[in-house]
Amino acid sequence: KRALYLEVVRRLTTIPEVAVEELPPGTVAERAAAAVDWFLDAVERHRGLWLSVGTGAAGDIDVDAILAEADEIAADRVLGALAPHAPDDPYRARVRSFFGLVRSASREWLVRGTLDRAGTRALLVEVLVAVLRPDSQV
Repeated sequence: KRALYLEVVRRLTTIPEVAVEELPPGTVAERAAAAVDWFLDAVERHRGLWLSVGTGAAGDIDVDAILAEADEIAADRVLGALAPHAPDDPYRARVRSFFGLVRSASREWLVRGTLDRAGTRALLVEVLVAVLRPDSQV
């Protein structure tokens, strides 16, 4: 049972390659919006499990290791799909930091009700685009 549970957690928290491959062509903002929509759809479908493990440290060493690995895979996929020009270190740190906002915004939407889905989407798309924007501040 435990192995099955951990595999479910891994699948829920790891962005599959196909999600990135299926992003539509377009601007970074359009592609970021599509990526956020994909994510929000997945969270809505698996709300209970996402809230129990996806929104923060679970206090379980195995789950926490899966979450850390999922963040690295997600950073690779986000950068590869939306900012292939980006130098690895500063952008990777920015994307991983963005994931903290993703978790927090998910709780505001799903638990507190202080954001609706549209507001959560708008926030995440705007910040993701800003995180990926090349500028002299990076």
